[in-house]
Amino acid sequence: GFNEPDLNSQSNIQPAMAAQLWKQYIQPLAASGVRLGAPAVTNGPSGIPWLSSFLSNCTGCTIDFIPFHW
Repeated sequence: GFNEPDLNSQSNIQPAMAAQLWKQYIQPLAASGVRLGAPAVTNGPSGIPWLSSFLSNCTGCTIDFIPFHW
């Protein structure tokens, strides 16, 4: 997935674009048995809203687990 996509100094990508890239590059790995972790958002105020938007945009995506920063 993406590391801290909601943070400007990290992957800094909008949820809709991340969902598009997920479907293109990450989702196909599920067919090989790879377990797919959702993007790891920050624990800041933008983290959960970003993840919610990503999940809304990533319809049909396989998410086996959700990593988080503590």
